[in-house]
Amino acid sequence: MILNIQGILNSDTQKILLMYNAQVFETADVIGTYVYREGIESSRFSYSAAVGLMTSVLSLLLVVMANKISKTVTEYGMKRYRSVGGTCFDVANTIFLVLLTIVMLYPMVNVLAISFSSKSAIDAGLVTWRPHGFNVSGYQYMLRDAELIHSYGWTIAYALGGTALTLTFTSLIAYPLSQPQFVLKKGITLILSITMFISGGMIPTFILLKQLNMFNTYWVMVLPGCVSAYNTFVFRSFFQGIPASLHESARVDGAIEPVIWARIILPLSKPLLATFFLFTMVGHWNSWFNALLYLTDKNRYPLQMVLRRLVVQEDMGAMYSDSIAAIFATSFGMHTKNAQMAAVVLAMAPILVVYPFIQKHFAKGVMIGAIKG
Repeated sequence: MILNIQGILNSDTQKILLMYNAQVFETADVIGTYVYREGIESSRFSYSAAVGLMTSVLSLLLVVMANKISKTVTEYGMKRYRSVGGTCFDVANTIFLVLLTIVMLYPMVNVLAISFSSKSAIDAGLVTWRPHGFNVSGYQYMLRDAELIHSYGWTIAYALGGTALTLTFTSLIAYPLSQPQFVLKKGITLILSITMFISGGMIPTFILLKQLNMFNTYWVMVLPGCVSAYNTFVFRSFFQGIPASLHESARVDGAIEPVIWARIILPLSKPLLATFFLFTMVGHWNSWFNALLYLTDKNRYPLQMVLRRLVVQEDMGAMYSDSIAAIFATSFGMHTKNAQMAAVVLAMAPILVVYPFIQKHFAKGVMIGAIKG
C-alpha cells in the first residue's frame, strides 16, 4: 500500500485516455489527463510540468501519512489476531479470494464465449459464460488483417527487448548493491529510494525523449522505465541471500566480478528471473500509453494500440473497406463483437501460453525476493 499510494493522484489517467472523447474529459478529468492535454496537446510545458511536480510532492506526503496509518493498523490487527484467533480470518479470506477469482475469470470467459457465438445470440444478449452457436468468422476476419499481424511482430519485439534490458540492467545494478564492500552502496540506494516517490512526470520525460530524437524509434518503447527502484531492491534482497562463500571461492579461483555475476549469481537466480520475466513481459505486452505519447508512425504501433482502435473506438472500417466487412457479416454471419473479442483473445493467447512454463518458479521467486533483506 505504501508503494502504491502515490498513484492515487494519478488514478485512472490511462483509463480515461483510453476512453478518449470530449464528454469523458468534461466529467472525469484528473490531474494526469489535465497534464496530458495541457502539456502534450497544447505544448504548455512549463505550466504542466509544474503541476506534475506538485503532484509528486503531494504523493510523497501521502506516502508518509500512509506509513503512519499502516503502522497503527498493523499493531491493532496483530493484537486482535492474537485475541480472536485466525479461524474467522481464514474463512473470510478464503471466501474473498474465491469471489475475487470468479470476478477476474468471468470477463475472460465471457470474451472467449462472445468470440465464438453466433450473431443472433449476441444481438439477443444470450452470451454469458459459454458460447451460443459456433462461429469462427471473427477470427477469420482478424487474421486477414495485415496491420494486426504487423503490430503482433512489433509487440513481440518490444516485449522481448524490453524484458531483456530490464533483467540485465536491474541485475547489474542490484549485484554491487548486494555486496557489503561496495563503497557507493548507501548513496546509490538513497538516490534509487527518492525515485520511488518523486519523479519528473510526464512532461519532462516527453521533452527529454523528444530532445534525444527517440520519437518513432524502437528504443523509446523499451528504454524508458526499464530499471525501477522497486525491482532493484527485490533483486538486491535475493542476491544477498546467496551464500558469501560462493563469491569468496570464485575470487580465490581468480574470477572477476562480471564473471561471478554471469556464471554464479544469474544461474542461482532462475526463480527470480523467471518471475520478473513474466511481470515485465506482461507489462510490455499490455503497454499502449507510451505508444500513444511517443509513436506517431502507425507502422510501429504495438498490438494494444490496434485493439484500442478496434474495441474502444470501434473503428472496424480502418482495417478493411466496408464491403469486406459486409461480406463477412452476410456470408459468414459475423457480428462486430465477434471480431472485437477475437482480437482480444488473440492478444491474450501468447501470455497465457508462456505462463505455464515459468509457473513453477513464480511463487518461489516472489517469496524469496520479498522476505529477505
